[in-house]
Amino acid sequence: MKNLKPEEIAYIAGFIDGEGSFQVQKRLHRNKYGKWIGFSLYLEVVNTNNAVIEYLQSLINGNFFFKKTKGNRKDAYGLRFNGKDAQNIASILYDYLIVKRDIAEIILQFPLVGRAKQSLDVKEKKEELYQKAKVLNRRGLISKRSTTIAEASTPKRVETGRALKRAVI
Repeated sequence: MKNLKPEEIAYIAGFIDGEGSFQVQKRLHRNKYGKWIGFSLYLEVVNTNNAVIEYLQSLINGNFFFKKTKGNRKDAYGLRFNGKDAQNIASILYDYLIVKRDIAEIILQFPLVGRAKQSLDVKEKKEELYQKAKVLNRRGLISKRSTTIAEASTPKRVETGRALKRAVI
């Protein structure tokens, strides 16, 4: 990654606030020795304009991908950052993020320790941060936007017209 000017950092942060997604994923892994739970960190930014994704890649690198869509939707292009790379991007952009600041804070707190070296405290911390990220990334109608991680709560139902939708209250 090249040295970024403040206006480039602000542009990237604004773009990621609108088109990006910080994620903590939890998966069950299996092999001949047994099964275990693993966590992964990701940052993805996707757009239908390839030129803007190429521009972002020229600034912050990342793994380029192409998403072929169905129906009358446009094809999409994206960048993906995993693990430590996602944390590095989050730390660079943190002061400029608005919408994604809470989830970026979780990404920055997430311990990147291999499963062989994990204590019970590390496993509990990962699970706690995963649950917080899950609440922040929940889709649906939001009746009151939480402004801090501490305010993120369990989902409740809010009636809107004919349908009930989930909301974070």
